[in-house]
Amino acid sequence: MNDVRYYEQFLDVEWESFDLGKTTFRYYFTHLLRTLLTEGEGFSGKRPFGNSGWDFDMMTGVVQIGLARGGYDREYCEWVISEDHTDVWEHIWGLFDAYTKGVAL
Repeated sequence: MNDVRYYEQFLDVEWESFDLGKTTFRYYFTHLLRTLLTEGEGFSGKRPFGNSGWDFDMMTGVVQIGLARGGYDREYCEWVISEDHTDVWEHIWGLFDAYTKGVAL
């Protein structure tokens, strides 16, 4: 498990989500869980917010808040991730652990 205390400081840093607009990871995780509970069996793991690519959206959020290397490509108007996606997911899990206060799942 990642260091929960380290990631807590990043939960409320704002970033721009393709699906939700300006958000934080605390809100993103809450909205994702609320959508799952509200939609029940109709929940789409591929398109929880209406569009596919929500997992990449979270990955670009990690770049935007400064946890992973990357940047915004003005020519293509998109976020670019400059490190292995496995490393980026380690940050997402660290944020999730901080969100859940380190409760083992």
